[in-house]
Amino acid sequence: MSEKKKCRQYSNEYLKYGFIPSPINGQLPLCLFCEKAFSNETMKPSRLSDHLAKMHSDKVGKPISFFQGSKSKFENHCTVGKLFGKSAFNTDKGLLASYKVSLLITQCGKLHTIGETCVLPAVKEIVSTMLGPDTCAMVKLIPLSNDTVSRRNDEMAADVEKTILDLLKNKLQIDESTVVEELLFTKYLSTKGPSIYKRVEEFFQEKNIPLTNVLACATDGALSMIGRYRGFIAHLKSAMPGIMAVHCVIHRQHLIDKHLCERLHDSLRYVINAVNEIKPHSLNERLFRKLRQDHDKEFERLLLHKEVRRRSREKCLRRFYGLLDTEVEFLWPTDPSLCNAIELRSLDVAYLTDIFSKLNEVNTKLQGDKMNFIKAKGIISSFIAKLDLHTNNLSRRKLTKEDMQTKFHDLCTLEIPTWVLNPFLAGVGKFQQRLQEQLIDLKHNLGEEKNSYPILWQEVKLLVLAFPSMYLVERGFSTVQQLLTKARNELQIYVRGDLRLQLTKIEPNIAKLASVY
Repeated sequence: MSEKKKCRQYSNEYLKYGFIPSPINGQLPLCLFCEKAFSNETMKPSRLSDHLAKMHSDKVGKPISFFQGSKSKFENHCTVGKLFGKSAFNTDKGLLASYKVSLLITQCGKLHTIGETCVLPAVKEIVSTMLGPDTCAMVKLIPLSNDTVSRRNDEMAADVEKTILDLLKNKLQIDESTVVEELLFTKYLSTKGPSIYKRVEEFFQEKNIPLTNVLACATDGALSMIGRYRGFIAHLKSAMPGIMAVHCVIHRQHLIDKHLCERLHDSLRYVINAVNEIKPHSLNERLFRKLRQDHDKEFERLLLHKEVRRRSREKCLRRFYGLLDTEVEFLWPTDPSLCNAIELRSLDVAYLTDIFSKLNEVNTKLQGDKMNFIKAKGIISSFIAKLDLHTNNLSRRKLTKEDMQTKFHDLCTLEIPTWVLNPFLAGVGKFQQRLQEQLIDLKHNLGEEKNSYPILWQEVKLLVLAFPSMYLVERGFSTVQQLLTKARNELQIYVRGDLRLQLTKIEPNIAKLASVY
């Protein structure tokens, strides 16, 4: 076995021989006068003294203050080695800045070219103005070309995906810090259930994630998803019989919005026809705006009703009702029958405005992060109970309470144990024996971790983890629409990292990614 070499440590006493620790490697001695680095073995007082006597004999016998002054001059002197070290240091910072700015560009949904055409020139102007023109050289160390930003985005998106996959490969515990709502993957899919299931199965197999870790699946109720024999859910249940299938609560609420009685449906159609007589035609729009200004109305323009935008009805109706008199006056010369119908149904328009306002409030509450079955049931049950307060208003123009109860029957009848809502007030004796001991421990919790109660967690995990809506998917579609502008119509959104970085709340490990270079 070879003998381990001794590694000497620098001592401040070596300064009297004209030696300091090397800036590149502190274990090597460096001569102040010839700036030559020696091996670690040379760091012996006798050898240091010999070098001073032979090579710098005129420095022998100088006081320690002389060597201290020489050391100060050396540290303030810009050597090639120092410049190289400083450049490398700034380059590392420029690489980190490149990742961080690329992330900001993507999160704002901007073109990748904006880094080189706008961000860097703006930073250069700010730095030169605030710190002086000599500092502009640092800006050149930040690579932000179009290809660089694209590459950075893909690397950061891959890092975020790895974090998500690591979570999925392990069964989630009750600790809420591990529960995240994230986009898993994007693929081109057909409209047939078997092919959709095949794509999902291939992804899970490729990433080595057990399908049994999936607890529930929310869909929009389309036939390709919920078909009894060839739907996606049917194939999923054949692989995992215990999985929960959920019809998105937001989509169900939208279906109720569309289910109006014949009279209300006709009233809404008259409103849409009147708006379409004015809004899409530029000449009529200008003349109508001039008429509104003469009447000193609050609003200056009508709003179109768009079926694809679920919340547009209430805004369209509210604006229409506020300008109803002006609309009738404007349309009377060209279409008096339509104007008569609108005047006769003005109360219907007011009612529709109010009811769609209430439905939009429910829709807004059902959206957002951290939504689960417990919260969704509370929102829907509260709205159904409030309908009883409007019995008189609903008698002739009704949006029936039975519609809500039918569409949300499963949610309204969902049993939520009282100990889930308030474990500290729940009576232990009313529950199964296997739950009683852990319920007592939970009621007298003295700071233990939540995953100390595995039996309770099995009872409640579907209520807490399963998504009752497709809110994250709908948000993803909106983001795709914003990303795929005319200038980016060839962006492969399912391959590139832009979509994931815009939707994720997980911070990519930029320091780790930059250290690879």
